[in-house]
Amino acid sequence: DKVYTVKLSVPPRRKSAEIAGTEESHSEQQVVDQSEAQNTHVQEVGLKEGWEKVVLVIESGIRVHTTLFDREKGDSPSGFTAKMRKHLKTKRLDGIEQLMSDRTFNLVFKSSSET
Repeated sequence: DKVYTVKLSVPPRRKSAEIAGTEESHSEQQVVDQSEAQNTHVQEVGLKEGWEKVVLVIESGIRVHTTLFDREKGDSPSGFTAKMRKHLKTKRLDGIEQLMSDRTFNLVFKSSSET
């Protein structure tokens, strides 16, 4: 199974989030202990004041969750990840909608220029 991550810059009021990057990591990745976790915290370089970096983790067919910690990247991005990067680099995540009680969800994106 594939694991995809979307790094988000989240404003204080959390109405939408800027896309900071997309990556693919290995599904076999283990949870790191606290001492290692401090070294993998999402980098906050160039972050706007009051905003925080959040990673949206999408585990294909299993779950979707957010975390403040980076996951280890794969050697090279898949075609899917490259396509996501291409289309999402100028977008903002505006919302996440679950379809009824199904395990399907929609990520709602807007152009960065839209308010």
